[in-house]
Amino acid sequence: MDRERMAKVLGVYGRPVITDKDGKPIAVFARQTLEDAEEIERTPTDQLVEQWKGTVWLNCIYGQVGLDDLQRIDLIELEFDARGKEIEPYELGKWLDAERAEHEKAEAADAVDRAAEEAEFANSASTTVTGTVEPPADADPEDLF
Repeated sequence: MDRERMAKVLGVYGRPVITDKDGKPIAVFARQTLEDAEEIERTPTDQLVEQWKGTVWLNCIYGQVGLDDLQRIDLIELEFDARGKEIEPYELGKWLDAERAEHEKAEAADAVDRAAEEAEFANSASTTVTGTVEPPADADPEDLF
């Protein structure tokens, strides 16, 4: 992995911390570290591609966006560049396009189903019921309300 570009990716996202009034950390937001980048470098190509696909799917398709995940995607893509022809970016792009299309198709089908359910509910809600309902003969009037 290009160390200069890696350092930029690690630095640009920062390491935000929420502190108390005395400056003690209360919460540290997740960010990738040098150790994470080195772990990415050691990961076999097939596992790295699967990590990329999973993280990209969550962030780009499902919309579960986290800066830590976006930073990891950036680092994985830097490692893809370093590995050269082992990884075909065009094929990954085709995979992403196909996944997006499949997700959009499923969302459209869900929208049609929801619209049909809403229409069915609206039709059933407008039905008028006539008649009376009598309580059982042995019912205690105190229990009716």
